Amino acid sequence: MEGYSLSILAASAVGALIGLLSPSGGVSKYLRLTVSLFLLCALLSPLPSLLKDLANGELPHLPDREEQAEDYRDALDQALNEASKDYFVTMLTRAISEECDLDAETVRCTVLWQEGEKLLPRRVTVILSGGSIWKDPAPIKDYVISLLDCECAVAIEP
Repeated sequence: MEGYSLSILAASAVGALIGLLSPSGGVSKYLRLTVSLFLLCALLSPLPSLLKDLANGELPHLPDREEQAEDYRDALDQALNEASKDYFVTMLTRAISEECDLDAETVRCTVLWQEGEKLLPRRVTVILSGGSIWKDPAPIKDYVISLLDCECAVAIEP
């Protein structure tokens, strides 16, 4: 259906371009007739294959509501997971900066997630920059491990 819509849009654009580039400045009745027939052909282009399918006893496949609902559910789940991941990383960064007395602008986290049904962190990397690079990384690492029960690494960003 998307290809059909794009072909209609392209045919309309070509018709408008022909009208704009016509030498007389105005659009003659013959040029309008030609462009109208061109657009009509583009609009009716799926009709022969539809008639052929109907003659063979086949009805065109339209996605049923259940298929569409499943697609929407999958898209919603994916969007919610991405939003949850972003929120998790933001809150983790804030918690680390508060717990370890670090400037929030000098702490950044990246999270590697476990594959599977539940959304769980597998490895957290805490990236320090600015004045936070002089802090001892051991308490930061211990805090994240005790909080999330997953691997943790602390890196320094120049």
